[in-house]
Amino acid sequence: MPELELPDPIGDAARTEFGVRYLFPYQRLVISNVLDAASGDDTAPARQIVILPTGAGKSLCFQLPARMVTGITVIVYPLLALISDQERRISSSGPAPVVLRGGQSADERRAAFGRLERHETNTVLANPEVLAGDAVSSTLRDIGILHVVLDEAHCVAEWGLTFRPAYLRIREFIDAVHPKVVTAFTATASPALLAAVREIVFGDEPVHIVQGNPDRPNIAYAAVPSLAKDRTLAALLRGAEYRRPAVVFCSSRLAAEMTARALRDRLATREVKFYHAGLSREEKTLVEGWFFESTDGVLVGTTAYGLGVDKSNIRSVLHRDVPPSVESYLQESGRAGRDTEPARAVLVYGSEDFARRRLVRDERSSARFEAMLGYALTDGCRREYLVGALGIECTACFGCDSCRGDVVRVPDAARELTTIVARRPRRYASAELAAAWCSSNRLPAGTCPPADDWTVEDKEAAVEGLVEGGSIKRISRGPWRRRLVSARSGIGRKRGGVPELSRFPG
Repeated sequence: MPELELPDPIGDAARTEFGVRYLFPYQRLVISNVLDAASGDDTAPARQIVILPTGAGKSLCFQLPARMVTGITVIVYPLLALISDQERRISSSGPAPVVLRGGQSADERRAAFGRLERHETNTVLANPEVLAGDAVSSTLRDIGILHVVLDEAHCVAEWGLTFRPAYLRIREFIDAVHPKVVTAFTATASPALLAAVREIVFGDEPVHIVQGNPDRPNIAYAAVPSLAKDRTLAALLRGAEYRRPAVVFCSSRLAAEMTARALRDRLATREVKFYHAGLSREEKTLVEGWFFESTDGVLVGTTAYGLGVDKSNIRSVLHRDVPPSVESYLQESGRAGRDTEPARAVLVYGSEDFARRRLVRDERSSARFEAMLGYALTDGCRREYLVGALGIECTACFGCDSCRGDVVRVPDAARELTTIVARRPRRYASAELAAAWCSSNRLPAGTCPPADDWTVEDKEAAVEGLVEGGSIKRISRGPWRRRLVSARSGIGRKRGGVPELSRFPG
């Protein structure tokens, strides 16, 4: 009896529209839910939160239904870089989408809405700020919206409560345009973050949750303490483990620019560039194009590159600063190895990261930041820590420094510097200790820290890092004011003693 071939419209559309020959089960599930709800099936979940790891094909889950149904899909992105990236991808395989963003003239808006009214395209790309305007929402309501998609939905809670208040009004837009289907997509979400997204976006409406495993088994995780982060980053990128292309994430635009310049000098290559939201559109396009084609480049960026911009063969992701949450870290480290080949992610941390605690003002953000500091210092499996923070059980570790048994606990030069101060209490102020390090004959025998590839700035930062981290204490008053002593022993410690330094910061 011949084998019965069942019709597969979703698989057929994936092949013809996007050249995708295989869909994962969770992709089929999400797409089927969207199509069923769009067709008016009352039993289908019209409201979904979809949590799938980076590189798992989230975009196809809403781009494919947009090609298969009659009706307009509005896709909300947090960054213009993402809008530009998706505009290029969608245009390469079908009609160019309409893009709505700030700064457009009235004529540009009329032309965009005209394309929708003439059914030249059924996809709209926008950011939350432009959708918060009454004129835009009322026009889209009159045209008719079938599906509203929130990509990178964790930004609703992470940014909406701080510097992107337009995200808190996304519910108003949804209520105004009355779409049949609303789907929120993210790569990572802890139970608390998931609850916040659910409340802000969906209110009291019933929501269907589709959650894949956030673990990326091809990524090996590690954390490295540092007293001079630019030096540490350069050393890692010179080594065999952290291959290129690589991305280095920084917490600010200024840090990204300064780190890029430092790495360019230290690595003696021009294949290092920075990327952040402050660049012009033309500058971003140039950097994106360069990095997309690069096989050995290092891109130093902020979260502006961490969200959704796709380069499949990134081999290493390095974090110069501790990110604000586990979700952010998984999102950004997930840029590595999207081609499923082995990749690495390392968190470089120092005393300045722990000092940032005082800058975190609200209780929720503080708890999430503390969770990431805990990741840096954990004695257990890093993979288990990350997925456990999202409320998911880790069944096996496919690679982390803890499980390999090669965790680095004490940063380079820390032991030597604390030993010098313990043996010669009150001898040095910070600048004097750094200067003595530059002239090794001025230090006690056998205590000279390594000098290779340490700049004067590195040495000064190392001393200050140990003071900030509490391994060395600076006297604050009296005749010995500003002189350094061992934090563990106090001024009266017997000369020649060596402080115990088993964990950093002290």
